[in-house]
Amino acid sequence: MKEDEEIIGITGPIVDLFNKELTQEEWNALAIVHRMTNRLCLGIRFDWKSSIDVKSQTTPQIVDESVFLDRKK
Repeated sequence: MKEDEEIIGITGPIVDLFNKELTQEEWNALAIVHRMTNRLCLGIRFDWKSSIDVKSQTTPQIVDESVFLDRKK
């Protein structure tokens, strides 16, 4: 395996970090985001402190966190 290849699995240093640091609610949130991005065919990156970088097949957009934090049902 090449050094830069991704390892997909149920164990490893990132899984260990998540197990140590994340609550069950946070794990559930990750699963929801993963399913949502697959359903909507989106890529999401959390590289920014107060925004989310979202990319669809045709459009990229950086969304400020106030858009989703202040959202009313």
